Amino acid sequence: MSPELEKKAEIRPPETEAPPQKEDIEARPGVEVELPSDETQEEVVVIEEEKPAPSAAAPPPVQKDPTTVAVEKILEEDLGDLYIKLDPETRKKFRAEGDKLAADLKGMVESFRIKARRVLHQIRDWLKIIPGINKYFLEQEAKIKTDKIMELAEQEKNKSQGMVQ
Repeated sequence: MSPELEKKAEIRPPETEAPPQKEDIEARPGVEVELPSDETQEEVVVIEEEKPAPSAAAPPPVQKDPTTVAVEKILEEDLGDLYIKLDPETRKKFRAEGDKLAADLKGMVESFRIKARRVLHQIRDWLKIIPGINKYFLEQEAKIKTDKIMELAEQEKNKSQGMVQ
């Protein structure tokens, strides 16, 4: 048996020694002590609960830069209800494609090489993943999101020009 699973204390006959009291046993987290009743003072059992194996510390959550956060916020805007209604498989695909799109748009925004038509087509293609979406709603959402991305790109450009001068 591994030392992590269960340990038993030695058996002490009642005539040789008095049974240990609860205070005598070292209190440790995760240790359960079963003391015998006064009538049968045959054994004391110390049972240790199974402890999870020490794992490597989980890596801290990845901090996203402000541009990525802004792009993701623009893309997810007004889509919460639609996203919740998606089946799990479509939701997973929609999320994965959205992450790729956000990374691509972030790269365009930061490089200042952004074209509205390309952004519009990418957002439209991404929104087409949603089954049964109204094509007019799709066009409207793609246009709104494109305008906001272009505005964000302009702000980023102005920030960088202000820092250079």
